[in-house]
Amino acid sequence: MNEIDKTTPEPASLPSDEPPPTLKRFLLQAVLWLPLAFLLWYLLRSAVIAPAVRLAGWALTSWLPEVYKAAGQEYDHFAYVVLANVAGVQGLPSNEIAVTLQANAMMYCYGVAVLVGLVMATPLDWKRTFAQLGIGLLAMVPTQAFSLVGDALKTAAYDLSAAVSAGVIDAGFPDAATAAGARAAGAAQAALALHGLGAETIGLWYQFGYLILPPIVPVVIWILLNSRFIESLGARLAPVRGTARRRRGPSAP
Repeated sequence: MNEIDKTTPEPASLPSDEPPPTLKRFLLQAVLWLPLAFLLWYLLRSAVIAPAVRLAGWALTSWLPEVYKAAGQEYDHFAYVVLANVAGVQGLPSNEIAVTLQANAMMYCYGVAVLVGLVMATPLDWKRTFAQLGIGLLAMVPTQAFSLVGDALKTAAYDLSAAVSAGVIDAGFPDAATAAGARAAGAAQAALALHGLGAETIGLWYQFGYLILPPIVPVVIWILLNSRFIESLGARLAPVRGTARRRRGPSAP
C-alpha cells in the first residue's frame, strides 16, 4: 500500500485564485488606471517635470552659454534666459538684452502618466511594479530633456525677434524695437549655426521631440519591461486567430 502511494504523481502546482492574464482584462484595468495616473501627474506636475527641467537647463547653459545665460523652473514651466545681441542698434543703452522665455514642460512629460497607467494595469507583484516604475521614470528623463532643449532651440531660432521687440518696447524704446529684434534673431541664428544647428536641424529636432518622443517612449519602455507578459497575451490570442482564419477560409467540399 505504501509503495503505491509513493508512485502516485502529485499535482505540479495548486490552482491559483488569480485568473490568467487576458487582453480584455488588461485593457479594462488600463482604462481604469490611466485617468488616475493623469490626475496624479497633474497634481504633482511641479515634481514630475523637475528632473527633465534641470537636465535640459544644464545642457543648454553648458553647451550654448553664448545664447542661454541661465535656466530654471517656474512651477510647471521650463524658464530660460536668452542673451540677445543687439549691438549696433541705435537708441539702446546696452549691446545685450537678457530675455526670459518659457516652455510648457507638461507637454513633454505626460508620458509619465502613460507609463504609470500601463505598469499599474500589468499583473505584477508590488516589488516588480515599483522596480518598473523606477526604471521607466528614470529612463524617460533624458528624452524629456531632449524635447525641452528642442523647444528652447526652436524659440531662439524662430521666435526670438518678436520676444526681443516686445521687451524693447516694454523697456521704453519703441523706435528701436524692430531693429533690435532683427539683430538679435540674426545673432542667435549665427551662434547656433556655429554649433551645427541650422534652421532645418532645429526644426526636425523640435518636431521629433514634440510629436514622436512623448507618446512613443513610455509605450516602448513598457514593452521592453514586460516582454514576457506580452508574449503570454499573444499565446492566448493565437488559438482565437487560428479559429478565425479557419472560419474565413473556403469550406470543404
